[in-house]
Amino acid sequence: MKQKVEPVTSSFELPPKVRLKDRLRRLNKTIVLPLLVLFVVLLVILIHYVYVENSASHKVVFRVDGTKYTEGYIDKLIAYPLGEGASTRSALSMQAFNYYKEISVAQKLGLGLSNQSINQLIPDITSANASKTQKDSSWTALLDYNFGIQQELRNPNPTRYSGYVFVFYFGQHIQTGVISSTLPNTGNAKSIATDQSYAMSEADYYYKELKSNKMTPSQILSDVNSNSKLCADYKLNTCQSVYITDSNPGSIQDSYTTQLAGSPTVATYVGKQTKPGISPIETGQVPIVTSAAELTSSYTYVDTYYYFVDLQTVHLVPSNIKQVFSMDLATLPASYYGWPK
Repeated sequence: MKQKVEPVTSSFELPPKVRLKDRLRRLNKTIVLPLLVLFVVLLVILIHYVYVENSASHKVVFRVDGTKYTEGYIDKLIAYPLGEGASTRSALSMQAFNYYKEISVAQKLGLGLSNQSINQLIPDITSANASKTQKDSSWTALLDYNFGIQQELRNPNPTRYSGYVFVFYFGQHIQTGVISSTLPNTGNAKSIATDQSYAMSEADYYYKELKSNKMTPSQILSDVNSNSKLCADYKLNTCQSVYITDSNPGSIQDSYTTQLAGSPTVATYVGKQTKPGISPIETGQVPIVTSAAELTSSYTYVDTYYYFVDLQTVHLVPSNIKQVFSMDLATLPASYYGWPK
């Protein structure tokens, strides 16, 4: 007898129908809330801008070549002379405006001064009994800068350079001075040739590393100055590679006429350059000095080192710098607005 088979039923139930109105309500909640938050954020930013950016201390007193100088900045700048009753707020701000125009032009022409140079000029514009407050004030620094610019316009310094000079010395066994070298085999041709070959191989290696951007100039400077075999008498404190800066235009001449026994080679080469770039590998010379009384004009020079230069900036100072300065100052985009009312 066949058993009666009951139909199999599932406990799964279809979800209740969601009305279109409910779906729209849920969608509104997911969209409206983020929009509300965004609106609040934007409102806060707007209020901050209106309140802070347009407050008295942020209003622009003058603009020089795209740079804004605000009331708050100027107030701090002129605080010392204003506090001493030296002048009025309006007159001092106009004076500052003229100074900043001159500074902008001077920097473009390569006449910018280093902080060290500015500090050295302080005694020239302050009295002997000037207070520390006066010497340290921003206003005094501004006067110093302007004073330095005027000095350079009267007696312009040579063209400025910045970059690296890499020196690979091979004169360790060459007798160049009155005092004999302490190294054995001085004057020995084989020892000289060995030094020269090593210096050339090192110069060639680092030159290729620099040209191919495999090493930075500062890395090469550190390497070369850490290798005593590339220094006079094989002593690290006689290494000649150096970084030169445009704030010290005499650094090239000072380094390579004094440290390399009066050698004019590097300074002469650099002084002829009119644009940045990496030089070829060059040969440098120093004089053979046979007597302390010998005139420099009678020196005989001998090859003693290889070098190459990586000039990164060249600031050409034209001979008619005064005229160029005046013309650039007259056409400099600058506006004086005065104090907010």
